[in-house]
Amino acid sequence: MACQVLAASSAALGAVAAFQSHNLKLPSPIPNLYSPHSYLGLLTLILLSLQFTVGFGSYLYPTISLPGRLALGPVHKFFGKAVWVAGLATIAVRSRFVVAAVCGGGFCTRRGWGPATGRARCLAAQRQSCVGPSVLVLLP
Repeated sequence: MACQVLAASSAALGAVAAFQSHNLKLPSPIPNLYSPHSYLGLLTLILLSLQFTVGFGSYLYPTISLPGRLALGPVHKFFGKAVWVAGLATIAVRSRFVVAAVCGGGFCTRRGWGPATGRARCLAAQRQSCVGPSVLVLLP
């Protein structure tokens, strides 16, 4: 139970931090919910909160009968896996977005890096975008 509370708290804190970093960006704020990563992250956070609420209400607070709890078990497991996959999809979409911004969005030329430095940065971004989600798939 402590792990679930920690995960839900971390997810909520991360969402608040993302919105605050967009709102407080100087010289001009970044719009909120401007990318597929934002919408997938919001959907994942909503699914996680529903999963936590249903799990808490049905297993820890004894309002549902035992047969009802047993019937809810497989559904709860399925949606738990769905939340995990949605989280991985959110990470993968963000990784691809970063690679596109660094390599194809003119990021290197706007920052004044030369072609060699820009190419090295693009290759590093591509490696990171593959390694991060790959490691997370192996965790469970």
